[in-house]
Formats: sequence, C-alpha cells, structure tokens
Amino acid sequence: MATVFSMTGSTLKTSAADKDSVKTVTSIERAPSFSPPILSSERFHHTLTYESPEAWLDAAVDAFRERVPCQRVSIWQRIGMSAQFEVMHGDVDCIPMPPVSRTIDTLCEGEPTIIRVKSVDRSGACVSNGHVWLVVPVLARGELRGAVTIERAADTDEYTEADVESARTLAGAIGEVWSRKRINELEEGLMLSLARYRLLHEHFPGLVFLLDSECRIVSMSLFAARRLDVAFSDVAGFTFDQLCSSESAVELTQAIRRSQASQSSEPVQYEAYLRGRRGTPLPVVLSIRTHEMPQSDPVTLIAAEDLSRLRKAERQLHRRDCLDPVTGLLNRWEFERQVADGLIQLDGEATCSVIYLNLDHFKVINESTHHEAGDRYLKQIGMVLRDTLGSVPLISRVGADHFAIYLRDKTDAEVKSCMSKVSRAIRSYRFSVDRHIFRCGASVGAVTGFGPELTANDLLARAERACERARQAGEPFLDYWAPHTQSGDGGDSEVDWVARLHDALRYGRFRLFAQPIESLAADRAQHYEILVRMIGQDGEVIPPGKFLPAAERFGLSDELDRWVFHETLAYLQAQHADTDACMYSVNLSGKSLANREFLDEVVATLQRHPTLARRLCFEITESSAIGRFDVASAFIREVHACGAHIALDDFGSGMSSFGYLKKLTVDYLKIDGMFIRDLLGDPSNQAIVKTIVSMAQAFNVKTVAEFVEDRDVAQHLAAMGVDYVQGFGIGKPRPLADRTRHPRG
Repeated sequence: MATVFSMTGSTLKTSAADKDSVKTVTSIERAPSFSPPILSSERFHHTLTYESPEAWLDAAVDAFRERVPCQRVSIWQRIGMSAQFEVMHGDVDCIPMPPVSRTIDTLCEGEPTIIRVKSVDRSGACVSNGHVWLVVPVLARGELRGAVTIERAADTDEYTEADVESARTLAGAIGEVWSRKRINELEEGLMLSLARYRLLHEHFPGLVFLLDSECRIVSMSLFAARRLDVAFSDVAGFTFDQLCSSESAVELTQAIRRSQASQSSEPVQYEAYLRGRRGTPLPVVLSIRTHEMPQSDPVTLIAAEDLSRLRKAERQLHRRDCLDPVTGLLNRWEFERQVADGLIQLDGEATCSVIYLNLDHFKVINESTHHEAGDRYLKQIGMVLRDTLGSVPLISRVGADHFAIYLRDKTDAEVKSCMSKVSRAIRSYRFSVDRHIFRCGASVGAVTGFGPELTANDLLARAERACERARQAGEPFLDYWAPHTQSGDGGDSEVDWVARLHDALRYGRFRLFAQPIESLAADRAQHYEILVRMIGQDGEVIPPGKFLPAAERFGLSDELDRWVFHETLAYLQAQHADTDACMYSVNLSGKSLANREFLDEVVATLQRHPTLARRLCFEITESSAIGRFDVASAFIREVHACGAHIALDDFGSGMSSFGYLKKLTVDYLKIDGMFIRDLLGDPSNQAIVKTIVSMAQAFNVKTVAEFVEDRDVAQHLAAMGVDYVQGFGIGKPRPLADRTRHPRG
C-alpha cells in the first residue's frame, strides 16, 4: 500500500491513493506529562556492570519489561547529526517499525512522543486499530543520540505517566552509558595522541620550538635540547631571541612578529645563530609560522634547519677554492682576484709589483723520486717564502713550480732587495729525500707598474716573462709596465696579437667549431658548445689560448663575442633550427657583460627570432656574473623572456657562487674541470661534485661536467646525478660546418 505523509500541527497523517479502498493514518502526539526522573536510576544500576554492550542492553530491556507491559522494546541510534535513525537493538522482522525519524523535532526538545497507526476505509471508519509506540529520546551529554520505542497494540491500555517515567529512566541510563563509553573513547584517543606526540617529541631529529603570543618558549623538541646542550627547564619562559646571537636577536623578533601578524599560511624564513650552553653558535635557517589554537591564544611554531654541516662544507670548498692544497698558499685564481682588488684601490702614481719565481730542478726531484717527495718539496718552499717575507705580502703558487708575490707601493730598491732575499733563502735551502740532498734554486723576475689600465693579468704575464729573462740571464730581472708599453717578443708580442685580431675580424679569419655536450639521459637532446678558432695567414688553425688573452686584455673580447653570436644565428637560420632539437651554447666574456649596447643588441635580435632563441644558451663565467651581478641578473631576465637559456660556466671555481646561485636564475651549471680531471682517484672531488649536483637539483638546474676524458668518468658522473658531460672523452671540437654533414658528430 503506497503511503503519502503530511504534517499538520503536531499530528502526522497519511493518505492512500483514491483507488485504494483502505488507507493508513499515522498520528504523532506528545506523551502524558511526567516529572523528570534521575537518569542513573537504581532500578537499572545493576545493568551498568556488564562488560558487553549487547549483554547490558539485554539486561536493561528485560528489567524494563518486568515493570512495563509491552510487545516490543527497540533501541535506536541516531546516524550522525541527521534526522535518520537505525535500530541497534530489537526485532525488526515481525512487526512494521515506527517512523522514528518523523519525531525528530520533539525528540530534540527532549520530549517523549506517542505514534499511533490505524487503518480506515473511504468513509473514515476504523478498519484496524494497528499499533501505538511510545518514543523517548536518548540524550548523551545534552545531545540527541538515539531513541527508545515501546510498542503496544492499539486496543490495550494507554501509556500512563508511570510508563513514560520508566521509559525515560531506561533512556537516561542508556544515555549515561553511551556518554561514559564516549568519554572512554576520547580518553583512549587522547592517550594515544599523547603517546604519539611523546614519540615524535623524543625521537624527531629536528630543532622545533613552540612560542606563546609573547614570544616566550613554551615547548621544545628533545633533539633541540640535546643539540643546544640545554634542558627545557633552563629556557622555559625565555623569549626566543635570548637563544640567538646578539647581532640577530632584534631582527629575529621582528620576523616572529611579522609571522604572528600575517594572515598568510606561508612560513616566514629567517637565518640566525642559536646559542647553547657551550660551543660556537649554531647556524640555522628558521621557518616561522603562527597557528590558531581552539579556546587558546595562537602559538608560533619554529622549525630550525641546522646549517652547520653546510657551513663546514662551504668552508672546506672555500679553502679548496682559495688555497693551494699542497703548499697552503693562495692559488692562482685567488691571487689574481686579490691583486685585482688591490689595483682598484690604487690612486694617482701609486705602484704595485709582482715577483715571479720558477724553481730549478723541480722536474728532476719530482720524477727521479716520487710525487710525494715533489709535493713535500713544494710545501717546504712555501714555508721558506713565508718565513722570509712574513705575512704582509700576498704569496701564491701560480703553477706547478711557479710562485708569485704581490707588493704594493715599493720602490725599485725595495723590490730588488725582496727579490735578492727570496733568491738567497731558496739557494740556502737543502732538500733531502731517500738519502739524496738537492741544492735548491729559482729564477726570479719582477714587474713594477702603474696606471688606470693596469690589470692583474698584465702584471702576472709580464712578471712571468721577466722571470724567463732572469732564467736566461742567470740573475734576477726587474721589468716595468706603464700605459702603452710594448714588449719585444717579435711576432708574439701583445701589440702584434692585437693587430692580428683586428685583421682576423676585418677579413673574416675566424671559424666556428662545435664540441658536443652529451646527455646522460636517453630522452634528452644533445647540446653543442660553440667555440672559435683563428685561421692564420698560411691556413693553420690557431687555438684560442694564444689569441683570447690578448683579446681580453685589449678590449676586443666583446667584438669577438658579437661575431660569434651573429655567425651562430646565421648557421641556425640556414639549418632551419625550428626542426632541430639540439641546443647551441655561446660564450660571453666579462667585457661583453659590461657592454650595455652589446647586450641590448643581443636581446633585440632574440626578440626578432623567437624560434632561434629557444635553441640558444649563453654561457657566462662565474666570476663575470658575480663581478657584475646587477648587470648579469638583468641580462638573464631579458634572455629568459626571449626564450633563450643561461649556463653558469666554471661553477665551483669561486666560493661566492654558492651564495649567489639562488639569486641567479640560470638553467645549467657547468662544473669546473678541476673537480672532474681526477674524479675517480680523489674522494674530495667526488664529495664536491655530489654537493654541487644536490644543490643544483634543489634549484631545478641541470648540471654539465666539463673535461670528461673517458667513458668511465662519464658513467661515474651519471651515477652521481650529473645531467650532461663534455670533454675530449665525449667528443673533440670540430668545425661547425661538419655538423651539417654529420649531425651526430
């Protein structure tokens, strides 16, 4: 029989379709008034001792039916916070169940309700009295959680106030047990949460702090306490800045306040130094985030990442980068950098000098004994130089057996005196190995220069030539450098090279070569680095080591870069680069980066050829990028906007690169070859390469290893995560024109 429900006032009625001869009418009314009973009535108290919920319900219902006659007692549980109920105790097969969900309004008010069901014919005459249910709400902690229904036949006695009171008492006992069960579940969940928190607190290997709204420490991880060698009781109530070094405390407090005032979910990052009970301050990067707490003030969570290992690695890399590993003196790169810094500070007619030494007999000592003895010889010569000159001048090992000394504002007499002193000290030293005693000696040359055009390369190159003249003459030789001076080296003089460079640019005697950069992943396209060679008048190929230094010293490197750039574009246009998946790298010198007109020309050309731009990568050296950081950053942004790419060349040769890398959005890092040449035999080189690769991956930058001499090194680099390799072991430079005939050459 289809039934349609309708609600009028407090009565719910149903009617059948017109074609039915009998219909069912259901009415809902409030139960007789009663006095609220005590919920934990002694009448059912004994049932609370049962362990099983099913046994408890059976006992409670049996006790109730002994006092209140009825056909069936059912216990209903509310489904969540909805108006739906499901039977959790009672028979559901024999007699139709009452529409308990229809009484949700009165049940939520805590009022018992009576439901009557009867069948009537078309005239309204009663055909069957049906059933009557007493529905009593079950409240747990003041919320409606279920209902108890007591069922009787309609022709039996009406429900009395005593019946309602007994039913309410049963419902109250059920609600109390449900409340206790819920409390037990919450307590168990709370204990489990506390156990998990304690496990995390005691064993999580991180420095974590909780601060209140006044920046006072209210909790800290056990690892943080151990790492700082303090107990929580020692710092409880301290403001967090009291754990930091004095120079960062004020800024740190401001960073915490910004986090507390911010509506963003992003943490505030801040670098600081934490102080423990003893030892040096601990370098950390703090991630600061403030969280809202229910029924409490917000708390600030600070997670500190320990940077001590990274700082140690940076110091080791810096030492390796700046100092010669054998002698402990400055290496050539650091020597030239410090000399260049010193030249910037020169004013007026102030002079500077470089003394250059070439040791005698080093090759004999190194090859007739063993390399360890050669290294020991160099180390002891370095000690002799330090003992002789003290710590004032810069002393460097600039080559295998070559040393250089930088002096500032010294007269010719003082420079010559220093040269003689160094020469005598080395001649008086005796080196013994394997019962052999070697007399030591050195050729000593020097150059003194002045003028705004003076560069570190000029001084070192001229000092080296002076040393060679001293070797030929058998006595120390002092040379001079002044603006526009020329050397007398015939066809290899600097002036001659400048003339040859101008002629080569004018008459097109440069050629493009390409060296493959091989991908270590099969799904990536191959790259090529564009190189330049000079063609002599007799057709010989002149390597760049002969003409590039002169081009850089005399300001022609940007002109050469301009020629290479346009010739490469012309090649790509002729080869239809839009169908070529290869990328071509073009080198830019430091002078090109300083030439704003040239950079604007490059960007404008790329904007006119967006398809070609996507196939180009510009390589800039680490020293050039950092020395002209603002210009390099702007150029990188403009090149990226055109679709081209940027590679940072000679990466790792300068320690400052690690601090600037995150500010230079480059696409590729070309790892300096000094870390690759002896990779398989030098664990320290392997550690450095791994560090560079890991850092590059963190910045989503691809890595290229240079000077790869064989496939074993390439396989090892692939296992370390390097993306590309380049070197004679991968492929030698070949004329770019051959690339057209042999695409995979």
